[in-house]
Amino acid sequence: MKIGGLDIGTTGCKLTIFDAKGKQIDAAYQSYTIMRTGDKHEIDASALMNAVYKVIRELALKYNDIAGIGVTSFGESFVLTDEKGIPLSLSMLYTDPRGKEECQKLCSQLTIDKITSITGLYPHEMYSISKIMWIKKHQPDIYAHTKHIFLIEDFVVFNLTGNAQIDYSLAARTMAFDINLLAWSEKIFSTADIDVSLMSKSVASGTSAGKITPEIVEMTGLNCLCEIITVSHDQVAAGYWNRSIYWRYRYRWCGNGRMSHSYF
Repeated sequence: MKIGGLDIGTTGCKLTIFDAKGKQIDAAYQSYTIMRTGDKHEIDASALMNAVYKVIRELALKYNDIAGIGVTSFGESFVLTDEKGIPLSLSMLYTDPRGKEECQKLCSQLTIDKITSITGLYPHEMYSISKIMWIKKHQPDIYAHTKHIFLIEDFVVFNLTGNAQIDYSLAARTMAFDINLLAWSEKIFSTADIDVSLMSKSVASGTSAGKITPEIVEMTGLNCLCEIITVSHDQVAAGYWNRSIYWRYRYRWCGNGRMSHSYF
């Protein structure tokens, strides 16, 4: 049995394969293009998804016993799609300046302190909700035809399984997630005048989204029992990995099987 870690970055995606003991045995990488035109910083989510299929195919042809793949991704960027998960437009990156006026509007209606107390974030237009508001105002036809609003993690998960779910850590990068209730903030969505039902179900990190669809089996060569796991925002995953490495070496350094009580 083998497991995979699929990390979706801003400029490329990487699938890493591990054996049953957690030893890395292989990896595949595929890049895609960021488009910067004037004040627009965008990425083509369809091209991103094609890159995901490519790295999966490359390794599925070599390993037919991949039991599961965990998905992490970069934050803030979102994808507006139809009911089948097909993107309706290019996706804004967090560096895209659009949404500044919308962020200021949210702050004036809810106050900075209120938004921070709900989301744990200091308001800024880099977060998803302000940019979604911008699209509704300036591209109303696209918003009117939207059936799903995904961030990148749940966009990939949906395309692989047909299930729309996002982990808490990535949902929090929208500036519209209540970190106290671990749920989408009805107050922020209603103030922003965005339909919260378009968002994916929020789940804990490590939650299975189920097995891949028959179409993905045929497209990628993965075995039909392969499960897709919703993991986290990539920086959270990196932080967890760095912490685990720290404690591993800390334990060895202390010796005699005794763990230091010092914390970093």
